[in-house]
Amino acid sequence: MIVVAQGDSSSGESIPMLLRIPRFFDPWGGYDMIGFGDILFPGLLISFASRYDKIKKRVVVNGYFLWLTIGYGIGKSTLY
Repeated sequence: MIVVAQGDSSSGESIPMLLRIPRFFDPWGGYDMIGFGDILFPGLLISFASRYDKIKKRVVVNGYFLWLTIGYGIGKSTLY
């Protein structure tokens, strides 16, 4: 999976489909890898929820957008 995300080096193609986020409090200086799927699909869900809330004329607290955004932020902050 990592080889696919980083691209094939034998053909000279390199498509960066992987984001490397450094771990700030790691004594060994490691990093987390986040693929575009980890950003794209939840982002689409959040944007669809925002549109749905606007169509149904819901208040921010009673809609889905705020709670999906909070859940996404908590999920990404606790990667490993």
